[in-house]
Amino acid sequence: TKPPFQEEGLWRYDATTNTATIFRHKIGDSSSIANDNIHWIYNDSLGRLWITTDNGLSLFDPMKNNFINYPLKDNNTGNFIPLNEIKEDKNGNFWLGTIQPHGLVFFNTQSRIFARYLAHEKDPYGLASNDVLNLFIDHSGTLWFGAAPRQVLCHIHRR
Repeated sequence: TKPPFQEEGLWRYDATTNTATIFRHKIGDSSSIANDNIHWIYNDSLGRLWITTDNGLSLFDPMKNNFINYPLKDNNTGNFIPLNEIKEDKNGNFWLGTIQPHGLVFFNTQSRIFARYLAHEKDPYGLASNDVLNLFIDHSGTLWFGAAPRQVLCHIHRR
């Protein structure tokens, strides 16, 4: 059995009509949400609604009441990479946390291209872990995040 509240899709509640709309992934429908397991919902600086899922990133299109999906797969295994927390930088691009072994993910919102940053044991200046949690971007544009299991605080300053 699945844990409670997992894989239930995205719910939108309308308080004026007291009704809920449930957006679920439909196999074969590329305009449905990427996956029913929702990790994070983010309203960006342009007012767009982004959702992180087990199969990548989904952008809600309110005019069509559907989604534009940006799947992210591991090049080695071909498996989808679950995306968790999302933060927007001052250029309107996204930084996304993942769990082991997928590292830190950057998404360019203009080109719609992902870049992954992985920990390497021999790189003392690289990521401390591929388990990236609790993202925060400060006023100077520095990205801060936690890295488990070492429980260290890391930062990246991108100009």
